Amino acid sequence: MPSERILFDSATVRIGHFVCAPDEPHWHTENIINGTVVVFPSVPVRIHQADREPVLADRNVVMYYNDGQPYRRGLLHDRGDSAVWIALKGEHAHELVRECRASVSTEPDRPFDLDHGPSPAGCY
Repeated sequence: MPSERILFDSATVRIGHFVCAPDEPHWHTENIINGTVVVFPSVPVRIHQADREPVLADRNVVMYYNDGQPYRRGLLHDRGDSAVWIALKGEHAHELVRECRASVSTEPDRPFDLDHGPSPAGCY
């Protein structure tokens, strides 16, 4: 089973660390995101969100997920998948995304209109 560790938790945001070993069954099934989440991968992984093109996610690419987003991951590294994630809680998600981007989804429960974006390597 993949492991998750909560690093910080408040009323508006939760931060955690996720690890999925290369031999986990989650590499061969569809996964569903729980919450509005921004993911900072530490090793390369292929992410294919439903209705989107596959993305090579690594330290230079941040992944954005709306609550309930189906996706599949593809193994690219011998460590599997390892990432820090930030979950934006409740009604604050749309507000926080709007502050960072001029263009956001108009659906209140789906603030992200993009599935990924750039991240400077030093950000991680």
